[in-house]
Amino acid sequence: EKLFKIEVSRDRALTYKTEECQLTAVDEVYVEQDDKGHIEKQICRVRVFFISFLTGMPQVELGVNDMTRMGLEVVGRHDILPVPTEQWIRYEDIEFHHVVDKKAFEAEDHIIKFQPPDACYIEVMRFRTRPPKARELPIQARCSFQIIGQKVEIRADVMIPYHATKAWGQVPCEDVAVRIPLPECWIYQFRTEKHNVSLSQVRGALSTGSINLGTRMGSVKSAHRRAGKVKGIDRFLGTMETANTDLMETSSGQAKYEHQHKAIVWRVPRLPKQGQGSYTTHEFVCKLFLTSYDQVPETFEKHFYVEFTQPATSESYTVLRSVSIADGSGEPPEKFVKYLARHEYKVGIKFIDEKEQDSYRAATAAVPAAAPIPEEEPMREYEDFPDENGKKDSDSDSE
Repeated sequence: EKLFKIEVSRDRALTYKTEECQLTAVDEVYVEQDDKGHIEKQICRVRVFFISFLTGMPQVELGVNDMTRMGLEVVGRHDILPVPTEQWIRYEDIEFHHVVDKKAFEAEDHIIKFQPPDACYIEVMRFRTRPPKARELPIQARCSFQIIGQKVEIRADVMIPYHATKAWGQVPCEDVAVRIPLPECWIYQFRTEKHNVSLSQVRGALSTGSINLGTRMGSVKSAHRRAGKVKGIDRFLGTMETANTDLMETSSGQAKYEHQHKAIVWRVPRLPKQGQGSYTTHEFVCKLFLTSYDQVPETFEKHFYVEFTQPATSESYTVLRSVSIADGSGEPPEKFVKYLARHEYKVGIKFIDEKEQDSYRAATAAVPAAAPIPEEEPMREYEDFPDENGKKDSDSDSE
């Protein structure tokens, strides 16, 4: 915030053999969901960054797909950026850097003019847009806590749907981080003692023949578990108790406890993986066995958090259409444009409290039989003329 509000200016003219300007449009999306996946809040902010290496004292005019500027753009052929424009947007709560001419923006139909400082990465403007409605989110995540007696199972899964737009197509999610908060009384189960050996200790051991190992506290890391291909295999292996039970297991990436967040952080470099299609579920499972002296807190954190980025993506449909340079060297500079979307989700946690039963009994439990349907009593027939049908019962005494 302080860098955005600081006042800078271009105080002298420089000469470059190769001129260049770079623009970056960053979308920051924040979403709140309940434990059923319903969106309760969704906001989006766009930040435009600029850095240039230009000769002289140039004036830069930036063209954005602003609805007010539709049909009013007059730029040269070399100033146009070859990026398709799907939609036109409206600015909301717009803020400018000190270098932008605000009077020209208000008087000349939202034209953006500024004199950039030399070789400085500045944030030219920031504004909010309304994200499109009825659009599937790039990531669908859910988490559940199941507490059965002294057993606690934390389960989370992430699915990547097909995120289709005309310009971008399928874009992977990178640097995915799922943060699941933990109660403070359970943190010790995720910490372990590790030996720390420095290079000086190794040199001392070579001369003296003995070494003193230093210890420090580290975090327990998850084990990688491949998704099973046999349907219902847990039902057959339910009676077998394995001796080596990992505390945490993931089908993708790695999870460990990070004390700065006071949560289990499950990190995946890229989803979907290379060569993997959409609608693939990635799972995380953590199984805790509490002892008699472990406490079960009365209240838990109600939400977990998901963060990730998408390269070459614009969730707000913001497009940087043109960059015009005036009062420069006269030669068009090299132009580079980069789009990036940063997402942060706050999702509700589902808490499950069921009667304790092992996996074998849960799989082989008999389905309760349906209540028998009472049979209807057959309707008795009463003959108007019993003499004509002697086989049927009759109230008459005559044969």
